Amino acid sequence: MNLGLEIRRRRKVAGLPLRHMAETVKVSPAYLSRVERGLAPPSNALIRAVAHALGADSEELLLLAGRVPPQWLNAITASPARAVETLRDALASCVAEPTTTYGRMVLAFEGTRAIEDPRFPFEYLSDIAQLESWRKEINRPIYHIHKWWAQRLGSVFRAILLAAFTPKGSGILEMFYQPARLTGAVIFDPFMGSGTTLGEALKLGARAIGRDINSVAYFAVKNALAVHPRRRIVETFQAIEQDVASTIRRFYRSQPPRGESADVLYYFWVKVVACPKCEQPVDLFSSYVFVRHAYPARNPAAQALCPNCGGVSTVRYDAES
Repeated sequence: MNLGLEIRRRRKVAGLPLRHMAETVKVSPAYLSRVERGLAPPSNALIRAVAHALGADSEELLLLAGRVPPQWLNAITASPARAVETLRDALASCVAEPTTTYGRMVLAFEGTRAIEDPRFPFEYLSDIAQLESWRKEINRPIYHIHKWWAQRLGSVFRAILLAAFTPKGSGILEMFYQPARLTGAVIFDPFMGSGTTLGEALKLGARAIGRDINSVAYFAVKNALAVHPRRRIVETFQAIEQDVASTIRRFYRSQPPRGESADVLYYFWVKVVACPKCEQPVDLFSSYVFVRHAYPARNPAAQALCPNCGGVSTVRYDAES
């Protein structure tokens, strides 16, 4: 929004002629006209005088001029970290609309909700969640950057949040794929774990508050959802690499049958015990088949490890030898 145009709009709404307004703020009509047309930058003192004459908020007009109000600047300088956090919360509220209509759907905070509707499409949403769970290497949101137990699926919580703030009869499936906003909603998860609830709530423009008795969960979620300068991330990684790389890498080298030493991507770790009769080491695999298709009857090919030579071979998923 342009400051000059906003001053002119407010002046006309107030029914103030340009000359009268100029006299009130003690500048010439020609100069005030140039300010309104964006041809002359007003001083902070003039902006405050105009705001007083129009009954407007001087801080709002200063921001429209691209300037930080002096008292704000003092507060930011005194506590920059707190100021940044506060501004981020405010930005989220500015981006989100107070009431958003998508076709026949209106987000609301009162009355019977869509999640209470017997027609809630849980079966269809379950199919979506199942697809997400199968391809976690692709569907990996920021709150899954760290490992955690029993991580919940984002698609499930997006649907729950939308349905909890949507009137009964709304088209949840249509809304699921649209940029809906839950402005003014505060979502509290006292057992946040990996942060799925918080991440999905933030995507929807709500304020998210998380808590967990586990300090690792708190640390992981706080850092996953925070903004980190790329330079600091790279520097931290390089510092860790310098400390531990030489120690760790020697455990991840292999000597192929033919060729030079090679880096190892994966190891399949397994407990080994000695046979009580022959004392030979025995791998305690439940099965030597370590890769198979999600629908093995339809796609029977699988990968198995040979217990004798350690080679990997293609077999049927149900092979026993």
